[in-house]
Amino acid sequence: MNKVRDTAAEAVADIPDGASLAVGGFGLSGVPDVLIRALCTQGAGGLRVVSNNCGVDGRGLGVLLAAGRTGVLNLWAHTPTAPPRRTPRCPPHTRSGFCWAPA
Repeated sequence: MNKVRDTAAEAVADIPDGASLAVGGFGLSGVPDVLIRALCTQGAGGLRVVSNNCGVDGRGLGVLLAAGRTGVLNLWAHTPTAPPRRTPRCPPHTRSGFCWAPA
């Protein structure tokens, strides 16, 4: 079975509402921005996301958060210079950690 797709839109076309996603990357390094934007355009909602963090405004998972496409989030991120903390962008149903943002 060939799983290679020509476009990001084709790659995310079959992701349904409520799908569970594991999103890679560390901070904004290695985050699949093109696929996240394609998924946002595709329209799936109520997504269950497991990731290192929740991105920033306009990048990474921040795109899905701003569009209201997430359901349950399992996130964790930290930095050696600041403790993790919940930020206003993190929905109340975030579990198992915090969204991190600089103070």
